[in-house]
Amino acid sequence: MLAAERLALADRLDALTPDQWNIPSLAAGWTVRHVVAHVVMPFRYSRARIAVKFLFARGDFNRLADQVARADSKLPTSQLVDILRCNAENPFTPPGAGLEAPLTDLVMHTLDISRPLGLTVSRPADTTRVVLDSLMTQQSLKFFGLDLAGIRLHTTDLDWAAGEGQEVCGTADDLILLLGGRPSAIAGLSGAGTRTLTEQRAARP
Repeated sequence: MLAAERLALADRLDALTPDQWNIPSLAAGWTVRHVVAHVVMPFRYSRARIAVKFLFARGDFNRLADQVARADSKLPTSQLVDILRCNAENPFTPPGAGLEAPLTDLVMHTLDISRPLGLTVSRPADTTRVVLDSLMTQQSLKFFGLDLAGIRLHTTDLDWAAGEGQEVCGTADDLILLLGGRPSAIAGLSGAGTRTLTEQRAARP
C-alpha cells in the first residue's frame, strides 16, 4: 500500500509546472514544495541526524519538521521526486509505530498537495480504511487536538464508520483531512455533529 501511494504521488509531481510547486498547500505555511520536502525527510536523514536536529529544535518535532522542509525545499524538484520514487519500498517507520504511520502521513500530505491544485486523488478502499482507522487512535486524536466524544463519523463514499453520537458525514478524504487537523475540511461535511466540530475548531487558538 505504502509503495503504491509513493509511486502514485511521484507520478503526479512529475506532471506539475514550476508555478504549481509554489502554490500554498493545506499544511499551514507550506507550499507544495515544502510538503514534498517533508515527505522525503526520512530518506535523507538518519535517525542519528534527526535526533541531533530534534535537540536543536528544543524537543519540538513540529519546529524540526518545519526547519528541514524549508531547507530541503530548495532542492531541485526533480531531485525531490527521484528521492520519493527510489524509496517507494523503504521500510522506515517512526519509533514505536508500524507502517500505517508513514502511510497515513503520506496520504494526508498527498491531499494537502492535491486539493489546492484541483487534482483528483484515488486509492484502494482498503488503503483508505487503514488510514482512517489510524487517525481514529487516541494518540492521533490527541496529537491533532480533536475531541470526538459524542460524534459518529460516517463516510459517504466508502463503507466505514466510527464513534457514537451525532452524525458527521463526508467523503473519506474530507474525514481524513478533518482528522488530520485541516479545518477547511469541515466545509465539505454534513450532519448534526458538524456544528459541534465547527465550534470546537473555532475555540482553538
